[in-house]
Amino acid sequence: MKQYNSRRNFMKSMLAVPFIASGFNDYPSEIPAVSKKFGHKLKLSLNLYSFNSLLMEGKINLFNVLDFCAEYNFDAIDPTGYYFPGYPEVPTDEFMMKFKKQAFLLGLDISGTGVRNDFANPDAAARKADIELIKKWVEAALNGNPKPPYFCRN
Repeated sequence: MKQYNSRRNFMKSMLAVPFIASGFNDYPSEIPAVSKKFGHKLKLSLNLYSFNSLLMEGKINLFNVLDFCAEYNFDAIDPTGYYFPGYPEVPTDEFMMKFKKQAFLLGLDISGTGVRNDFANPDAAARKADIELIKKWVEAALNGNPKPPYFCRN
């Protein structure tokens, strides 16, 4: 049975569009601006700093914040590194997978993360230590995913 709706057939048919369109000269000289009644959907993400006091005092944990975000219909969460157990050391892969899985099960994206640093520090050794810290946390955020080439350089 022939497949008439294949991508290849579609692409072949699209090659003819410029030739067909060139025969029509009744296009308006100015194309009117597109009027949008509704803008783009803004996705709401909660940065964990919103719960700084409660997290630092140990009254709630990362999983409590995930539950809060799901309950109040946030689209995503932005977990800052220093709220993870053992910071500045990176959490175990098991902990990261548990956190990511719970976010996924609650329908939450992870929109980003932050790690405390000072790249403006005049002390070269301190800057280098901050760079190493960031590299470790990027790898923790990727958690087992292949490293992009730009993180492989020394």
